[in-house]
Amino acid sequence: MTPKQTTINTVTLTCSTCGSAQFTKLDTNEYRCSHCHAVTLVEDNVAQRLEKILRGMQQPAPKPQLGPRAIAAIAVAVAAVFVVPLVASMLGSKPTITRQPPAPPPIDASLVKLTDVQEIRVRDRTQLVMIMRNETGKKIDVPRVTASFFQGDLSLPSNSGSAPARSLQPGEYTPVIISTPSQAYSRYTLQVSQPTLARDKNNDVAASKIQLVRNDGTYRLVGLLKNNGATAANSSQITVMLYGEDGKLIGTGNGYGAASPLAPNALTSFDVRCEMLAEGRVASYDYMVQSESHATSPGASKEEALPSRIVRVSPADARIIEHVRLTTEELLDPDFALFDASALKLSAPRRLLDEIERPVLYAELVNTSDQFVALSPKANIAVFDGSNRLDLRQAWSLPARLYPGERVPVALTGRVDRYTEVKTDWLPAKRAALPGPRPKLAITVENTEAQVGTGTLNFSYRFRYKYVTVHGRVRNDSQAEVENVKVWISLYDAQDKLTGAVFQELRLPRLKPEESAPFQVDVKQYGGNFARVGVVYDAGPR
Repeated sequence: MTPKQTTINTVTLTCSTCGSAQFTKLDTNEYRCSHCHAVTLVEDNVAQRLEKILRGMQQPAPKPQLGPRAIAAIAVAVAAVFVVPLVASMLGSKPTITRQPPAPPPIDASLVKLTDVQEIRVRDRTQLVMIMRNETGKKIDVPRVTASFFQGDLSLPSNSGSAPARSLQPGEYTPVIISTPSQAYSRYTLQVSQPTLARDKNNDVAASKIQLVRNDGTYRLVGLLKNNGATAANSSQITVMLYGEDGKLIGTGNGYGAASPLAPNALTSFDVRCEMLAEGRVASYDYMVQSESHATSPGASKEEALPSRIVRVSPADARIIEHVRLTTEELLDPDFALFDASALKLSAPRRLLDEIERPVLYAELVNTSDQFVALSPKANIAVFDGSNRLDLRQAWSLPARLYPGERVPVALTGRVDRYTEVKTDWLPAKRAALPGPRPKLAITVENTEAQVGTGTLNFSYRFRYKYVTVHGRVRNDSQAEVENVKVWISLYDAQDKLTGAVFQELRLPRLKPEESAPFQVDVKQYGGNFARVGVVYDAGPR
């Protein structure tokens, strides 16, 4: 094969054919491209330049020489490697080895038992209600429970539930509630998550004056908490479990002490409102007080033979107080008492006819107590004609504060031709000692005007009626501003019988102490001519 002939670019010393700068010398002034193998002849000056390039490519680069300082540094490092361990061994020192404590073995989740599982309908929703029991022999943080639901072989959304309690000591238990899916399901499975050791230590917080109360339709557990420890206690928690007569769980509750943190030797109250899961009488109940603090060291959380914090109360002996909502302080106050309903007297109603001949029954409610104010008195007033109860209603509400000796009118409206008996069922009411909570006002009647009015019924029947315009004045004798003044005004005839009455909220400006304002009220008169006027008032925040 005849080699190709080419030339060399004498400026860049590259092959004119392929551009390579790699050449092999064949003879004097004759070279071959190492890439495309083209052969070329060059002039002497070009050949000398190529010779220099070829010699530079073929000679290896000189090795770097170590200076005296580098050699000395290497010698010192090598000596340190051998001498330092030798000296340490001669001095008898031993290297320190840090050993990590072995991890505790995992807790067997099967020892967290789920018992007494029920499907209960609560507020139009089915829930799984169960009891979680700690049989691990260790104090654990309460694990979550997951319920997986199925419709045949079809998997439905899973739901998880957690217990109100934070931790469980050996033998303790707590309720768990899990919501079910909105879709219909045929079966479910329950899975407890991996339990973990509880690291918090118990605070010495104890409960006292415990009482279960059904107040105004709601079960409440009230009592006091005392911190018997030497340090402040945070987040003292109370868990309640209510049981029916068959021993099944029918209600739960969870709450906290009113004060947090609770100082050493300090007292605070608690009021836990319970949610009923099923109807029935509460036969017994459990409560558990939990107050825990972070352990300062791993060993601080280790406690031997931990006693159960759960207290069983059986029988429940629930205190029943309906129709009036009491505060926690009132329930815990041993001297607290309701108003004595026997001190409230309702006079025999008087039947009168209004301006269009409709019957009205007028009666008077009197507070005969000489010590206490009746707070928000209420009554179910039943009027009978023989054995037939008449369909009547009260025309207005009673005062929120009825003072001793005060007489307030009661009007019953409806169809009543006659009546034979009146039964009054007074609902429980609170009481207040004198001088009572009502703002002190001076209400005076300055003038009255007997007048006659006219009206039209069904656009054709004209009628006349008598009424009295009462002019008066309200003066604020209390130390605070007053507004929202209400009055019950009664008209009495010469025999001191009711002949008319009205309730009205006065349109007055806010009265500062010692300020006064006038008022005017029209009172219809259905009986004989009036001889005097009586006024009962109430006032408070708007």
